[in-house]
Amino acid sequence: MKYYALLSAVMMIITLVSSQAQPWAQCGGIGWSGPTTCVTGWECVWENAYHSQCVPPVSSTVVTTLPPTPSASANPLKEEK
Repeated sequence: MKYYALLSAVMMIITLVSSQAQPWAQCGGIGWSGPTTCVTGWECVWENAYHSQCVPPVSSTVVTTLPPTPSASANPLKEEK
């Protein structure tokens, strides 16, 4: 009886995991009968009425790297005394 309960739990987990679309896979659209949710960390994004796709989430954080500010000694136009 314990094995039956364990087997049932494992089968439910397998069904849940396999019912999620993999990265870059289709996850919706008119006539689509496959999975409509994406694996953890991916979003199902509508592209048109016939196709939605699992894509990585768009980050709202923009990282900008600026070059270092030159020091006064690095300025070739400044004359040294």
